[in-house]
Amino acid sequence: MGIISSKGAIVATQKHTEVKTGEATAFIEFCERHDIPVLNRDWSIQFEGGDFFFLDETTAMVGVGARTQPEGARAVQALLNIPDFQVIPHQVAHHLDGAFNIISKEMVVLDERYINVSDFPYLKDQRIISVSEEDPMSMPANFLLLRENKILADAGCHAFNQKLAKEGVEVIEVDVSELKKNGGGIRCMTLPVLRK
Repeated sequence: MGIISSKGAIVATQKHTEVKTGEATAFIEFCERHDIPVLNRDWSIQFEGGDFFFLDETTAMVGVGARTQPEGARAVQALLNIPDFQVIPHQVAHHLDGAFNIISKEMVVLDERYINVSDFPYLKDQRIISVSEEDPMSMPANFLLLRENKILADAGCHAFNQKLAKEGVEVIEVDVSELKKNGGGIRCMTLPVLRK
């Protein structure tokens, strides 16, 4: 569907449009109702929100893989015009957030089976909690960060969630088993709209 930044919304052209019919139009209508500027109206940027992370006001990253193409990453970079824009190649069958997520300024979750750490400069100073022993289809990295060290996570990943809790992370578990049948995790199912 897209992303929302402090500058406005970017509408995505998703790879599997047959199951996403009407999402882009609904997204634009939502933005217009809430006075959120839409930065592109042509929908021609092939990227997906699950591949995108803001790190702070001047730093963002986009994963390039099965769903987001390099030209899509470059188009998002041009629209946002942020100083530090990192492009991260990955081998995940869907999005970067299937193998990576942020817990705090110092700690991340990472599945090294799909991401080469040397391609990912952001990881240099991070404490990494590995998900490489987990079933990738359960998507334990696909949680929603509510604030530093507090996440909304899939109850189906309880063992991994307990591992995070032992690291001091406050984990709120939710049963999303029915929603996951459509192929996405919690982060895939949300679109944060706070723009400050």
